[in-house]
Amino acid sequence: MLVAVILVLGMVWPAVAAAGPTRLSAPSVSPSPVTPTTTVTFEVTYRSLEGSPPDFVRVVLGAATYEMSGAGETWKAGVQFSFSRQLAAGSHPVLFVTRSRDKFADAISGGILVVTTPTPT
Repeated sequence: MLVAVILVLGMVWPAVAAAGPTRLSAPSVSPSPVTPTTTVTFEVTYRSLEGSPPDFVRVVLGAATYEMSGAGETWKAGVQFSFSRQLAAGSHPVLFVTRSRDKFADAISGGILVVTTPTPT
């Protein structure tokens, strides 16, 4: 049992240690369902245990990357960042990425956004 715990810690600890104090959480994409005329809002919360502001918080939609904007400076408690836009029909993988001033980075998936063209009635 002890050997199993040590092996698991040996595999997990490097990933935890490398992530640093910067975290993204609560990724959100709304509304759903989405058509090409729908404005979609992407949100994520940035938090830094060191209290460092981000160099950037971005949302990556397939091959395109967009800067997100946040309101507030409570970096230790967390600041919500958002970005809105309309998208063409198709499947759009969503990834939120950040890097803090002290060069720690994090990324979190927002899933896959499917934008459909309504069928004429």
